[in-house]
Amino acid sequence: MPYQGIPIESLSQSEIRAEREVDADALNAEFDERGVNDVRALGPLKGSARITRSGPDIFVIGSLEAKVELSCVRCLENFRRDVSGEFHLDLTREPLGFEDEPGEIELSEAELEVEYIEGDVLELEPILIEQLLLALPDYPACPAGCELNCPRCGEAMNAGSCGCEDKDVDPRFAALKGFKVKKQ
Repeated sequence: MPYQGIPIESLSQSEIRAEREVDADALNAEFDERGVNDVRALGPLKGSARITRSGPDIFVIGSLEAKVELSCVRCLENFRRDVSGEFHLDLTREPLGFEDEPGEIELSEAELEVEYIEGDVLELEPILIEQLLLALPDYPACPAGCELNCPRCGEAMNAGSCGCEDKDVDPRFAALKGFKVKKQ
């Protein structure tokens, strides 16, 4: 069954529940389109949401979970991670801010917490994808910890020593090589 959005006019004061699943291929295509190269979906993104409406405002409270492959910022090896999160969004159909000068809109502090949506349909899939990207770590690192790569040969130090020797001394510190400290 093809994905269908939720008609905004069908939302009422009562809460509705919605569940969506975005398959891994669609997620990876979205990552590629957004230029997110260090994340790969290993399975579907599953999300659920409770949606209510009050006048022009729509409130979405939801959760998501997905399995992804990330690239470690320390050793550059790929690792798998389960990502989950909860989110709360305030959406509105009313234009935000006021036009001070033609083409310039100023937002109040409260309006910065609200997202403006257009159209007659609430699309849950783009919201879930955006929330998944926000739930990813800024600096993903291997869960068991890892060592940095060797600065000389680039070999990963997780498996052990790379064999490079520290015979070369930085010429700026060569004068200190023979320096001895006397203990008192």
